[in-house]
Amino acid sequence: FPAPYYFYEEEEKSLKKKDKFIKEIEKLEIPLETEAFKSFFDGVWEEYNLLGKVSGDTNTKNIESFKKKFISLIDATEMEKSVKNEAQNYVSFFMLKNDDNELSREIQNIKKAIEELRSETRQLENNLDYFSNTSNDNPLFQDVTSRLNDLNAEIDNHKEKLVGLRKFKREIEARDTISSEENETQSEEENTTEE
Repeated sequence: FPAPYYFYEEEEKSLKKKDKFIKEIEKLEIPLETEAFKSFFDGVWEEYNLLGKVSGDTNTKNIESFKKKFISLIDATEMEKSVKNEAQNYVSFFMLKNDDNELSREIQNIKKAIEELRSETRQLENNLDYFSNTSNDNPLFQDVTSRLNDLNAEIDNHKEKLVGLRKFKREIEARDTISSEENETQSEEENTTEE
């Protein structure tokens, strides 16, 4: 067989293995503590990557499918809410760590979502002004108040995710800076020894 055909065939086999693996994710029992979860996820991710290489958009879609399946598995657990959020963020950040553009896009998307939620919150708060003389028993008042509470919780959730993403981005930038400084130092040392 010509080389491109063989490559395609190998990639197709890898894709089938990875798709099957993703379908099996829902059967996994994940740890309920943060550190144990991180180790568990790292192991599952490593196992997934050992199934072979897939390239291009197919790989991107496959990884996104893996992430969604894992996050839905986290949602279905009995984890405490804070641990659940941390686990979901860990999965999301882990997938973004090698793509600076995707990380920046994700930060922008979260900022945009927060702004949209704040706008909706302001609108509902303005609507509450019309209820100043009515009782708290008014169903419409209760509905608006309930929606406001939900929106504020959603905003807090997005803020938490944004803080985590920004921290993650700083860590990556610091790691890259250290790495490039080490490369410069090594390059300077090599130039010095050559002279």
